[in-house]
Amino acid sequence: MQFFKKYTGFIVLAAIGCVLFFLGKSRLFTDNLSGTASFKSKISACIPADRNNFSFEKVVLDLNAVFDPAFDKGWTVAQIDSLAAGVKKSINNSAEPEEIMKRFNDYFFVNGGYVFDAKANALIYEGAGDTGVTAEDFLNYQSIERVIKRRQGICLSLSMLYLIVAGRLNIPIYGVIVPGHIFVRYQDSRHSGINSETTFGGYEYYGYKGSSGAEFLDKTIYNKCLDNFTVIAAFLNNFSHLYYVEKQYSKALFLARKSTEMAPDYPESRNNLGIMYAQDGKLEDAGRELEESLRLFPDSTATQLNLGLVYLDEKRYIMAEDHLNRALNDKKTVIQAKDAIARLIRRRGY
Repeated sequence: MQFFKKYTGFIVLAAIGCVLFFLGKSRLFTDNLSGTASFKSKISACIPADRNNFSFEKVVLDLNAVFDPAFDKGWTVAQIDSLAAGVKKSINNSAEPEEIMKRFNDYFFVNGGYVFDAKANALIYEGAGDTGVTAEDFLNYQSIERVIKRRQGICLSLSMLYLIVAGRLNIPIYGVIVPGHIFVRYQDSRHSGINSETTFGGYEYYGYKGSSGAEFLDKTIYNKCLDNFTVIAAFLNNFSHLYYVEKQYSKALFLARKSTEMAPDYPESRNNLGIMYAQDGKLEDAGRELEESLRLFPDSTATQLNLGLVYLDEKRYIMAEDHLNRALNDKKTVIQAKDAIARLIRRRGY
């Protein structure tokens, strides 16, 4: 389906802009540490100690207060109150999952007018450096308060707002991750799951394997109902990109590490962390994270490329060539892979 490619939001750093960190390698993570200790402390205080017993809404709002300096918690909570009350009234006494999801989606996307922020595609498919996407833009489609004000977001922020409202109403709706994307699913013990594509008006879609070109392995977290702790990890992974773009490298690395600690089976997070380690010159650490990411998601040509670049820097030319050749099979990585192979040939002399 073309809409999937056009309208899906993103979990950043999984495939797009993957070589951004490798341009002009230097030890970047010695940036100005002013305020970093306080930032780390605030983020750590937001993360629940028990992944199975916490308020998802509270954690999301507390994190928003750290990430968005202008965050108005009181206003945001009042808007969530109104949204939850409206969804509850719309659902009324409906008992069948199909009707519950239809009315939830109608209230959220039709009456509420929530839509995918198309400007996000500029960052997803082209890279921030080429498009002028700013930190303010990023906050506009990531901050829950701003998503509510603008009625626009990306897959993650729209899904998180959906999950907050579902949690208020005790509706069994879960986040579901596929490569580079997240949506929500109604799932109870008596019915098959009902997917809601939050970037396309709640469209009920199931063709993610065909859209991504990947088979989801049982050992990955892909295409399964997630606990909300893992959704929080994805949120931190996205914000690590914002701080990287803002050249606040210590904060970016901290968030990437935290995301990986919280969701060790999340390939995007490990890929992200590996990229950052490589940029910091820690090639052994980078290789470890990228190898684990690739074990979890072998079809990722972005990770093939990133790992090939690490092996190239380590002068492990046979391994580098193998991974870079695999990255030639994807139009998103073919140009960088060709350039890296040319460098490899020059370095080894044939």
